[in-house]
Amino acid sequence: LNPSTCSGVGCQLDNLFSAELWHPGDLKFALEEALVRILQSPLVECLSVLELSRLIDDAFPLPRKKAVKSTPVKAKTTSGPEEGSFLVRFLDERRKDTEKSKVCPGSLEMRIGEVVDVKSHPTSADFNVCRVSFGAGENDRISVIGLPAEALMHKKAVFLTNLIPCDVEGVTSEIKVVCLGDNVLECPCHALGTVLRFQDTEKEGKRAKTAAPCNVIVNYDANPGWRAFFHDVYYSPDGGGALCWRRNWRLFLAP
Repeated sequence: LNPSTCSGVGCQLDNLFSAELWHPGDLKFALEEALVRILQSPLVECLSVLELSRLIDDAFPLPRKKAVKSTPVKAKTTSGPEEGSFLVRFLDERRKDTEKSKVCPGSLEMRIGEVVDVKSHPTSADFNVCRVSFGAGENDRISVIGLPAEALMHKKAVFLTNLIPCDVEGVTSEIKVVCLGDNVLECPCHALGTVLRFQDTEKEGKRAKTAAPCNVIVNYDANPGWRAFFHDVYYSPDGGGALCWRRNWRLFLAP
């Protein structure tokens, strides 16, 4: 860079300094934050927090005090980034975000429902407001779905039912459609109101034991992990057909 290409930026900084909105010392923190975002963010996506901390500690060890000749002092070894540093704060925030984003597929309660009424969304042409029936003895519930009316009316679908109601363009959606399609619902056990749960097929012998009654209420909007979860759900025709997640989770009848 040369003065001609940076003249505009320089003027802006001069104005900020003269107005006492910025102090020259603020540049250090801004540069540190920018470097961490540019250089470290890609690493955090593919390395664990502990591994990243170890690599950074090895690459940039903290300076050690020189031992006094008369009274030798053993230099302290460092086990991680300096406490209170920007890196520690950054990794702590990443760790908290990871904890918040954790999901357990077994906590989802799915039910087979049928769309019995479809109305246009009052403010959005992208959505329809659907009334869903789960059979006799069950109250109908509302689901806001981004599909055309002809693809929804009198169709069976798999719905997520233990969901905190969320606002979709001004209309409250009580349940979320997970899958809509005859090939998924052709199994004779998929009767109206049937309860389904994701089970780990690697623990197939323990399914009845691990599928305890679900009392978890899923906060879909507040947890980015759930949005990522549903992007990875797919239909597998193997073994009679089932909705699957990743390699070993499949949707089974709840015991």
